[in-house]
Amino acid sequence: MKLPISLCIDALEGFSVCHFKDIRHQKEAPAHYYVVIPTVNSAYLIICLITSKVDKICGYYTKSNPACLKSTVNLKPSDLSFLKCESIIDCNSAQHIHRNFLKKKIKEDTYDLIVKRIPSDLINIIISAIDSSPMIKPFTKKAIDRTEINN
Repeated sequence: MKLPISLCIDALEGFSVCHFKDIRHQKEAPAHYYVVIPTVNSAYLIICLITSKVDKICGYYTKSNPACLKSTVNLKPSDLSFLKCESIIDCNSAQHIHRNFLKKKIKEDTYDLIVKRIPSDLINIIISAIDSSPMIKPFTKKAIDRTEINN
């Protein structure tokens, strides 16, 4: 039995990975994985898309804003066990989002919590990528709950 999305989103804590289909995406688009980053204000989360379209993301930033390349995180299937191929976290598109808005963004029956805890070394790399992104506003960077980060 799947729990309602609202309960799942309310219960999210710490750095984790979720899988869901965004209702704003095209009808035929698949569900995606998202890294979930806790914030100081627990009513909000930061989410970053994980995609297997590594060449597309790197090509886009190479042409449009090469400084953004340092704010992507390349992943191998050995980094996160659910990955089937090389993937990338686009930390330039991190979204600072209210939990209630996130609930409305998820297509019904597509939500799943994949990883409850992300390895601490990967957490540090993701946060560093967000911090170095020229696309992310300082407010979002400051909102990150850094209590789980190993310095």
